[in-house]
Amino acid sequence: MKGNCRVLPGALRATFAASVLVLAGCSTAGKGAKPQAPPRPAAVQHPQRPQPEMIEPAGPWAFQSLPFAGMVWEWLGNLTPTETMKVEQPDKYLLKLKSDGWFEVQTDCRQGEGMYETRDQRIAMAVVRLTDAACPPGSQHDLYLKSLESAGSFRMTGEKLYFDMTNEAKTMVFWRIK
Repeated sequence: MKGNCRVLPGALRATFAASVLVLAGCSTAGKGAKPQAPPRPAAVQHPQRPQPEMIEPAGPWAFQSLPFAGMVWEWLGNLTPTETMKVEQPDKYLLKLKSDGWFEVQTDCRQGEGMYETRDQRIAMAVVRLTDAACPPGSQHDLYLKSLESAGSFRMTGEKLYFDMTNEAKTMVFWRIK
């Protein structure tokens, strides 16, 4: 195709036509001219950047084994500065935090599991799976799960475990049963 090159019609821009011809190995100088290779761009010199120190990131959250992992807890209720909400059937609302960052949850009408992360005395929890069952009227299922997912910090005193809510002046109270 090198010998049969022709200049494209004037409808195309000259720069585009020249580029196509150069890429095809043709010259815009006319017949008999040797094809010209496009000029090589000058090498770009990048300034040397200093290498950053390698520091292990702590990350905002990390899994930390908890002293109460593996234990089973009954939900006794929620405390606020002005009231105490008691659970009528605490044996129906159970929580088991496993040592691998997962927890099992049971309410009066559903069972499920979720994930948790901790850092120091802070905790973040999320329920990820629940059985699909209808809850009876008067169930505290929704309040229980909402409170768990609102937990922002924890502490343990004797046989009791406390989760303080992130955006509320409310504390969940659990009693250790196993």
